[in-house]
Amino acid sequence: MKKIAAVGLLCLVIAGTANSQNRFDALRFSTVYPSQDAANMGLAGSSVASFHDLGSALQNPASLALAKTNVFSFGIGSRSVSEEAVFLNQTRNLDDRQTSISNVGFLYSVPVDVGSLVFSGSYNQLADFNRAFRFSGFNSTSSITDAYLISDFYGDVAFNAFAIDVDDNTGEEFSVLRLFTDEQFDGITQSGRQIERGQLGEFSFSAATEFQENLFMGLTISLPLGSYSYRRIFREEDLDNVHDNTGNSYDVNNIFSVDRINADISGYGARLGMIYRINPQFNIGFSYTTPMVLNIEESYRTSITTTFDNGDVFDDELIGNVTYKVITPSRFVIGGSAFNLGIADLHASIEYVDYTGVKLRDLDDAIEFDEEDRILEEFDNVFNVRLGAELKVGDVLRPRVGLAFMPSPLKTVDMQKSFLTAGLGIIAGPNFQIDLGLQYGVWQDENTFYNHIDYLGTGQLRSVGATQSVDRFNFMVGMKMNF
Repeated sequence: MKKIAAVGLLCLVIAGTANSQNRFDALRFSTVYPSQDAANMGLAGSSVASFHDLGSALQNPASLALAKTNVFSFGIGSRSVSEEAVFLNQTRNLDDRQTSISNVGFLYSVPVDVGSLVFSGSYNQLADFNRAFRFSGFNSTSSITDAYLISDFYGDVAFNAFAIDVDDNTGEEFSVLRLFTDEQFDGITQSGRQIERGQLGEFSFSAATEFQENLFMGLTISLPLGSYSYRRIFREEDLDNVHDNTGNSYDVNNIFSVDRINADISGYGARLGMIYRINPQFNIGFSYTTPMVLNIEESYRTSITTTFDNGDVFDDELIGNVTYKVITPSRFVIGGSAFNLGIADLHASIEYVDYTGVKLRDLDDAIEFDEEDRILEEFDNVFNVRLGAELKVGDVLRPRVGLAFMPSPLKTVDMQKSFLTAGLGIIAGPNFQIDLGLQYGVWQDENTFYNHIDYLGTGQLRSVGATQSVDRFNFMVGMKMNF
């Protein structure tokens, strides 16, 4: 059988190979949202030249040197995603929610006579993988069993589950829903859902100092750690009994497949930063994040069950494990902060990310070469823009607003992400502050379920999938103690 590599954008592709590591896996693990902690979330992560909480170090470790006291910080985040998927001209909706610790850390300010010297250890959320959609519709041209015929990964499982069979005379494999490839396909009702969950965080150890008057420098050693889970259910049902063993099909009632993937993520990297205080009202900041090396330990399980109208049931499954590495792109951020402009502080930053630098390692040499060649062809460099403003309302409240734009990392697909943020800092005492942050993100996405041969048309590969409109909310609440 000939291997097929179906392409799912930012989602694991399941009809090609469930355990085939590809550039879109690497892109998923390399995507970072502007959501470090509650205080920085309200500013859309724009504070590359100022300090708001320990999460500021994710933009620039030099910002920690602006803290003049010891700091303890803790936060919890709740994420929800709502997706509208269009599949075969049918629209379906699905929501999902996940809650977890978003940040925790401690900063120690060393007593010095001049300038500042600080050390910190913290955990901050880097990215999350919450996605959820469902789909259904009548497919008059193909079945997922057509993809099983040309898949090395699914072939044996599908055969043992009687989703595909073999002609004893010719030795040719065929779908139990399409015995003769040159005849019109009778169609099948397809439905399912796909859910992705998980979070990637960073344990970091930082040092920052006022290197010389008004010049602050910082270094972070980063240890990313996280988990990812994927589950997709795909069902084909002969609701109208058109596959009734009349000569062009078996008497199939339904074909039910489930794909599960769980991954543990660990790695290492570093971040360097600098802030220069031009005057008491203006700071400029720069930071550089090295490519992170992520170790992915992945387990997968796929099962196929075929049920016939006479009650016969055939099933089979495949379980396995694989490990590989993802090299994320480097990042360069530049920005500035303006303080006490009336009643507001303003922040802005531009982040350059070269996604063509994404790499896969510890795979077969041919796979690595092919995927990196496609990365150079399909991926692009981007400039992420982040803007934020913090108002000073009396001595207690600090309202915040922000905007962030993340252009599509793919040259041929418009996957720009836009984020609108709002937040509120509540100064509850001389050394205690509560922060609330809310982030709303919106973007479009695509997901290819499988590729198949267009038997009655050009004979070329055709894709079957859904387009999605994604609405994502992220709410964080945090506390910060100075002492």
